[in-house]
Amino acid sequence: MKKVVAVLVAAVMVLSLAGCELFPKEQPFGVNEMLITLTDAFTEAEFEGYTKAFDSRKAAVFVLREDKSLLNGVELSLAEYADLTRAANSSRGPGEIKNEDGLTYFEYESFGSDEQTVYSYFTALYESDSAFWLVQFAGERATYEKLRPEFIKYAKSVTFGDASQPGSGNAAENTSGN
Repeated sequence: MKKVVAVLVAAVMVLSLAGCELFPKEQPFGVNEMLITLTDAFTEAEFEGYTKAFDSRKAAVFVLREDKSLLNGVELSLAEYADLTRAANSSRGPGEIKNEDGLTYFEYESFGSDEQTVYSYFTALYESDSAFWLVQFAGERATYEKLRPEFIKYAKSVTFGDASQPGSGNAAENTSGN
């Protein structure tokens, strides 16, 4: 009987420690006027060249905000921005730009900094009133097909609001506590 109780106590302890990873909870993160819902498995990170990044054990999210005022009066549509972004990444062999289920995106693969690990990217493109946005969801090639539905869910969660309005998802009101 003591062995059964000990095994049950050990099982409860293991499940409670693994619970956050096994059953992640949705968690919103704000970046300027953008709000994205990921899970509590992600933490905010800094990554050179990006406005903000989010990291977890299985995946990373890279956010780039490109302010329209830098275009010096040139008017671009989201489709034109997508074409320019894809062309800028041509050395990585990005796939065709797709417009499916409310998302504009392309996918590609690239080697990591170790030159051995291959990462697959789901790159979603957005337009807000004041900026164009590139949001890249990345995972190792071996797990990408499993992660892809999650990446699409995260990409569909992206919303934009006026950063001066309460509840619009600006970074100062980020409910993640970060």
